[in-house]
Amino acid sequence: MAVRAVLKRRGMKIDSRCCMCGRQEEDGAHLMLKCKEVKELWRELHLEGIRLELIKECSPIQMMTKIMDLPEEKQISVVTLLWLWWNERNRWREEKQRRSGRILAYAVAARADSLKKSAELSHGAAVCHVKKWIKPTENTEN
Repeated sequence: MAVRAVLKRRGMKIDSRCCMCGRQEEDGAHLMLKCKEVKELWRELHLEGIRLELIKECSPIQMMTKIMDLPEEKQISVVTLLWLWWNERNRWREEKQRRSGRILAYAVAARADSLKKSAELSHGAAVCHVKKWIKPTENTEN
């Protein structure tokens, strides 16, 4: 906000509208949680309850703390949604290309599932490589 104020004082016009919905004064909370376009994505992925909880937070740090407190599966889905939504916003702003909400929801779900499977494999691999010590039998010779 401070940067915009300085630029406005210098006579520069800045378009601060949300490029996804056209609402005035885009900010992080609007873009990631309140924009009518992103709300559709949260609903499509059955994460609306989490979105409503995140809106209650006062700062990005509190929001991220709440995300980190989620079960790992939900964390992956939420972070993937936020990341791909940010990429979609930039793609629309820079290239005027955008996917529908349903296609984007499918992309988020597919990427999140892939990440979840990778996490499961890495957890499983770590467990497989750990060998537990077993006490030798009494009949074992030195």
